[in-house]
Amino acid sequence: MADTTTYRVTATALNLRASPSSGAAILAVMPSDSIVAAVADCDTAGWLNVAYNGAQGFASSQWLEPQSAGPSTAASPPAPDDIVPAPPNGERDQDLSKLHPLVRQAITATVAELNQAGAPFQVFEAFRTPERQAYLYAQGRTRPGGIVTNAQAWQSYHQYGLAADLVLFRDGAWSWSTAGADAALWTQLHTVGESHGLRPLSFEAPHLEFAGPDWRDLEQGNGFPPGGDDTWYDAVSGAAARWTAAGGAPPTPPLTPGERPPLPAVDPLAAPD
Repeated sequence: MADTTTYRVTATALNLRASPSSGAAILAVMPSDSIVAAVADCDTAGWLNVAYNGAQGFASSQWLEPQSAGPSTAASPPAPDDIVPAPPNGERDQDLSKLHPLVRQAITATVAELNQAGAPFQVFEAFRTPERQAYLYAQGRTRPGGIVTNAQAWQSYHQYGLAADLVLFRDGAWSWSTAGADAALWTQLHTVGESHGLRPLSFEAPHLEFAGPDWRDLEQGNGFPPGGDDTWYDAVSGAAARWTAAGGAPPTPPLTPGERPPLPAVDPLAAPD
């Protein structure tokens, strides 16, 4: 196989077929700008054998643009002198650009679908520093207030840019109400999130995370979803470098940014082959 092993979808949507034929069964529909990986050579001209969102099939090469798969040129984790101080522990970060692109797209799609259905969820918090995680964990234990999390620093998917909290937002105010009809909205949040590849937590209703490995694997730099971009990489590796420099554990995860991962699947609406 050639050095180039990833491709970007240039069509509005592109069918992933079970075999290299426009009459074959559709396994998935890949939205524009999805990044797919070539998994094997294809003997049929005009088709590529690719993987997308856990499915492997064939797609028309006409609508696939090669992406470089060479060694990453991203900077190494920052040296101690270049480490950016952590923001205040009480400050939430709603910036989706710090999430892994796969999760970023899934959260965006989830919010859009919920809002279209009349469920007023918005992103309450996205990436969370380990310092803030430790601060929240202390609440109800060594700091006044009720317990709000069971995860210590680096035990939450938030520190890896793989989770976000969505909360009801009405009339300019956040609401965690589960009374009356609101109870069904939280169930709807989880259902829609799961449809976009996100995993809810039974004990933290607003939380949606990448349905991947245990945090212990992530802590060692293993099990990250394929791909990533610089804003995600910088957020996670920068936080890890700062935490490590302050004497915390784990050491900086060996993150390697690569091409953007696939977007969540969409409904098959007249996608080309």
